[in-house]
Amino acid sequence: MSGPRKERIAAVLGASRQGSGYLLGPRLVLTAAHVVVGSDSVHAIVPEGRGRIPCRPVWQGTRENCDVALLLAADDLVAPETAAGWGPVRWGQTSDLKPRPNCQAIGFPAVQRSGTGQLDSEQLVGTLKPGSNMVRGGYVLDLVHTPPAPRRDGGSPWAGMSGAALFDGELLVGVVTTDPDGWQHGRLTAVPATAIHIVAGFYDAYFEHLGQLPTLEDAGRSRAPRAGFESDYRSYVERNYGELRIFGLDFSRSDHAQWPLDTAYLSLELSHQSSQDRADLLETVPRYDVSSGRQRVESALSGKRRVLLRGLAGSGKTTLIQWLAITAARDDFSYRLGHLDDCVPFVLPLRTLIRQGALPSPGNFLAATGTPLSPPPDWAEEVMRSGRALLLIDGVDEIPERDRERTQEWLTGLFESPRVRWRLDSM
Repeated sequence: MSGPRKERIAAVLGASRQGSGYLLGPRLVLTAAHVVVGSDSVHAIVPEGRGRIPCRPVWQGTRENCDVALLLAADDLVAPETAAGWGPVRWGQTSDLKPRPNCQAIGFPAVQRSGTGQLDSEQLVGTLKPGSNMVRGGYVLDLVHTPPAPRRDGGSPWAGMSGAALFDGELLVGVVTTDPDGWQHGRLTAVPATAIHIVAGFYDAYFEHLGQLPTLEDAGRSRAPRAGFESDYRSYVERNYGELRIFGLDFSRSDHAQWPLDTAYLSLELSHQSSQDRADLLETVPRYDVSSGRQRVESALSGKRRVLLRGLAGSGKTTLIQWLAITAARDDFSYRLGHLDDCVPFVLPLRTLIRQGALPSPGNFLAATGTPLSPPPDWAEEVMRSGRALLLIDGVDEIPERDRERTQEWLTGLFESPRVRWRLDSM
């Protein structure tokens, strides 16, 4: 389905303001912060939903830096069967200045309020213009509609649209916040999704209440040929890493020296290491040891974005990397690892890469690891920018001393990339 879903569009009712919102989950509402700030009482309601339900803010930016908030309803705003078919909201960003026609936002503006005060919805369609408002950093939506007449009290006829989700196709690219002066109600501005994602606390609140992390897709590029390549690449990863090889045993009398990972893989158990015993290479990364039994790997890695894994030779580190790679290729993670959904795996064996000379940039990941596929231009870079990269780096402890400094610089560069969804290093 393209664009917003009608059963996820909400009206948000603050103590002194009314706005709009969009359901990220059955209870989590995305809206504009100025609609609810300072309100002792906030409610949300979805047409054909479960009625007017009280909400409380669980995260919000400020009007100056990010006029957006997340509200948690006291109960589900829609019936369970309505929400059952929902997938995660897909967030988007623009990477160029190309105007994006046919973008849309649906909300509950004042111009649609009846004489008796009853709210109704309005679907606004327009052109998103990334080249406008670049200094202030907001998105501009120039409307294709004939602007409505001003209200008699001088207020905006679009009052009440604040908090409406702005969509470019299937991607949620921003949140409507203002009807700017000087444009005769023919333009709205919005907070870009990129600005929302970088504000402190947003990812934490999102994960706490939805069990997954949001990612940003590139709305400025055609994804059709890239989607075809990505499907081929996922199939390759599944084939290449889908078998478990056992070394050190005599298989001369056996027809099989390897088994399908699906049937041979047993979930590891990990123990968390104290902050006093950090690896020198990655001092700020949560570290785990493969152990005889502390915590299942799915639970230990749940919600984590970067992990350093230690273990003796043969303890299962490389096998875990294989399992993560093929599970990501199939997009088949359990709910505990749901924050890795839609990730694209890159398996990077340091013992091989270091022998090739210069360590690879993202655009050379596939060639450096011998992947027999030729990606579209800038494909890997786009995956990194969109936040869908899952980096699986094997063999940190196998780097010769003479190569450790340049390896550390390379790892630090990957570690500091704000767009990498998840990274595991093993040693």
